[in-house]
Amino acid sequence: MRSQYNPTAEDVTRWAYDASAAAPLQDWDLILSHTPYEPLFLKFASADDCPKREYFLSVLYLIVGDAVRTHFRTRSREDVERLLSLAEQEFPAYWVHLWVERSRELLAKPDSFRYDDWCAGKLAGEYGR
Repeated sequence: MRSQYNPTAEDVTRWAYDASAAAPLQDWDLILSHTPYEPLFLKFASADDCPKREYFLSVLYLIVGDAVRTHFRTRSREDVERLLSLAEQEFPAYWVHLWVERSRELLAKPDSFRYDDWCAGKLAGEYGR
């Protein structure tokens, strides 16, 4: 990986499919949430063969949760809506579908935001249970 602070799409893909690779940095999910690789995250969160599927689902929750938490300073509402539409159109996996539903509910009721659910991985952690 050339830069842990500015990974390429190839770096992220290699890491996503390396089951034994730990996150290169403690807050790598935060770094990833500010990259332009959302379609990759949707692909990984949807892929049965991706060993870090839950991790990328968690990044998707973080993107939406942080946008709502910051009143859309980290991501515009339009960007979040585009991401949700992309997920609905191209990524029918159950866990991604559930993330879209929950995200739309949060957008409709931002007062329901809970940090642990959206930014600390609690909702994504329900994957596989």
